[in-house]
Amino acid sequence: MRQAILVSALATLYLSKQVKGAANDNARPYNVLCAILNVATATPDVDTTDYSAKISEELEMVRHLNMSVSDDGFFNQDFKTPNTDRDAKEPWKSNKAAWEKSKNLVEAGETKFHGIKITRKLASHERTVAAAIANETASTIRQLQMKLKSTKTTQDVTAELNKAIYGSTGCLDKEGTSTFVTQSGTGCGGTGEATSKAGISLANDMVCLCSNTNGQNTACTGKAINSDLKYDNSGNAAKAFTKLREKCPMHIKLKATAAGLRNAITSFIGTLKGSAKATQAGNTILGYADADTCNGGANADCVLYKTAEAGKPLNVQWLTHLSTAADILETIKSEQEHNKQLLSSARALVTGVLSSYIQADRPRPDTVSERTINERSTNPSTPPICATHTSKEDCKPPCKWNVNATDKTKKCSLDPKKAAEQQATQAGTGEGAAGAAATGCARHKDNKDKCNKLKSQGCVFDLKAFDGKKCTLSEKGKQTVEKEAEKLEEMIRKQTPHGAIPL
Repeated sequence: MRQAILVSALATLYLSKQVKGAANDNARPYNVLCAILNVATATPDVDTTDYSAKISEELEMVRHLNMSVSDDGFFNQDFKTPNTDRDAKEPWKSNKAAWEKSKNLVEAGETKFHGIKITRKLASHERTVAAAIANETASTIRQLQMKLKSTKTTQDVTAELNKAIYGSTGCLDKEGTSTFVTQSGTGCGGTGEATSKAGISLANDMVCLCSNTNGQNTACTGKAINSDLKYDNSGNAAKAFTKLREKCPMHIKLKATAAGLRNAITSFIGTLKGSAKATQAGNTILGYADADTCNGGANADCVLYKTAEAGKPLNVQWLTHLSTAADILETIKSEQEHNKQLLSSARALVTGVLSSYIQADRPRPDTVSERTINERSTNPSTPPICATHTSKEDCKPPCKWNVNATDKTKKCSLDPKKAAEQQATQAGTGEGAAGAAATGCARHKDNKDKCNKLKSQGCVFDLKAFDGKKCTLSEKGKQTVEKEAEKLEEMIRKQTPHGAIPL
């Protein structure tokens, strides 16, 4: 009889030791949780480029280039002195400070764009074209900027990862129930899967897996960590998690990627029911123990989750947060690739503006044309635009006064014939010969070969003309000039007092 009792006692003791688990029995699931923790605490792998700021930089450069080729009426505005009526209205209200900055930069002439200095350009057809291109480009780039996408950020990823580790608040809760639910051990599974609250945080499940009543469990770490592995209250559970985290095998420095997070989820699922014991077959259990009650105390070495419904994911909250973080990472990647393409498009457009700016810096040679007439507004040797004169006394050649005109802005208008004659005179001998003679037919004087090369520009060599004036403008050329002058005068008349405004 005594022998039977002794054998029974020894068998009970043996089985008890087996149930409690030996050192490292839970090493594999613990290491899996450690690996997931390494990924969840890593820096999110995202493109953090601020593409809106990058496109704004391109827009600013377009504004500088636009100011450099803007018409004289606008460029010569006083941007410093307050003008209550003007400055209170758009576009002045929103752009005055930026325009002043651009003008100062252009006047200084020290700023470079792709190695090319931005300086003020003289009036020319090319300058007018460059201004039009810059204005249109600025508008197009603004539209591109409005198409930028930024629905999710790195902070959104980090927030989800922190919730996965610590629970709903994203922080280690040492007093409440957002990280651990120690009462009755329900955070580890408790008395059954129906009431289980396991899975509220990765920290919770790691402590459940590795703790016991006396805190000296060796199932995860192979060696007791003093008596620190307890799950009897939130404070002790938080301390246990800190100790277990310190013991986690170190990995290479990782980046949190969508693929990495999804692999982590797959690894965790593959670890469930790992002991392949009878009780685990009908329950969703993490850990070595063959039990359907897990509490991190007397019933240690396991975590009991609620059984998943058919066709639905596991009811493990921290897995859901990992999955959400992965989705956000993919969204950010897609949006940033979209934004990168928009920036590339903006930069291509700006290249076109720069090309037109270069053309304005090297305008083609011309005769009396839009360039010649526009230059009169800034060249002391030539009269100003006719439409600006409101009195007969100021309306001098090449302008003509029409006393019968009902519109004040039309009383003084350009006389195309006189404009052509004056240009020819200045280019030949009179006032302005040093500058104006550098362009047009008259600069070649009596050089027949050079004069003939300018036939396409309306020049003709007249043997009967006075010496020094044989290369002159043909009748057809004069007619062309007259038409250009009339067209330009009409364009100027229709412009606002300050001309085109660079946007």
